[in-house]
Amino acid sequence: MSKITSKGQVTIPEAIRESFGLLPGCEVEFVVEQGKILIRRELQRGKLDHWVGALNLDAEVDAFIESLRAVKSGKKRKKRA
Repeated sequence: MSKITSKGQVTIPEAIRESFGLLPGCEVEFVVEQGKILIRRELQRGKLDHWVGALNLDAEVDAFIESLRAVKSGKKRKKRA
């Protein structure tokens, strides 16, 4: 059991923190379901997940990569029809 402090804080018991890998700085979400309060750990995201969908290509991926390689090597890419 834990008590809520005057600031609305609750201590998660050590055994539960260890069991779920809750480390300082982890984010949790509070959800109400069927009259119960659930605490869910935020799913860990990869370091690049926030970039997914950020690059809008006007070409196929292979053509885009080829153009990057051409720029790196100093060659101009021929346009394909």
